[in-house]
Amino acid sequence: MRSDAAVRAAALILVPVVGTLVAGFIVYLQLRAASVVGCYLWKYVIGLEFACLVVASAAAANLAGRIPPVASSRWPRAAVAMASALGVVAASQAFGYAGPSLARFGVWQGEPTTQTRESLLSQGAVPLPTGERLLAALTVQEQDLTRVVVFLPYPHDDRAHPISAEQWYQSLTGTWTDQRAQLAGSVASVGTTPDEAAACATAILGQDPSRAIVVGPDVVADIRERVDPALRAQILTW
Repeated sequence: MRSDAAVRAAALILVPVVGTLVAGFIVYLQLRAASVVGCYLWKYVIGLEFACLVVASAAAANLAGRIPPVASSRWPRAAVAMASALGVVAASQAFGYAGPSLARFGVWQGEPTTQTRESLLSQGAVPLPTGERLLAALTVQEQDLTRVVVFLPYPHDDRAHPISAEQWYQSLTGTWTDQRAQLAGSVASVGTTPDEAAACATAILGQDPSRAIVVGPDVVADIRERVDPALRAQILTW
């Protein structure tokens, strides 16, 4: 009859198996919803990798304890030391290459999260157009905090999500409420053309005539001429 320790060690195999199945299910859900995998999948995979490392260590310890003793010899000890060293190297390298630079060979030695972080750092060194507009637009809301002013993130900016921009606008003007937070989703259809932006503004103002839209002074004329004349006074700028 197996010992409790042996049963527990055997059961550990369920961790990577179930974890991998869950990862596959997350991939399926993300691809079905957005056709791409998101950052939360990679966070999960990193956590699973850590868990599997612990499982592998426990399994190795259990296996080592079940190996019958051998006659005193240098070779078994050398083999164990070599296997241990290789295991440590493999485990450490699994979380990112650590060693001499391989750039001269055209090899990128960073794992995906490092590449993403460096890409974001390089992008962050360049001013964000939507961020500059958002900061300038704060004065429009601050002139009348009782009125709902919606920041329309137009022109299109690949590096700024429209909903995030409106959420930041609400936060920086101190107008964030649970009810108004739901309004952030209405700017998602801002689009990339003046006609799409005007249609988005019309939809927002149509829900509540007391609202106002704020856009940059360089595009305010384009938006105003594309909305109903009765709504033009509600398209503001700084």
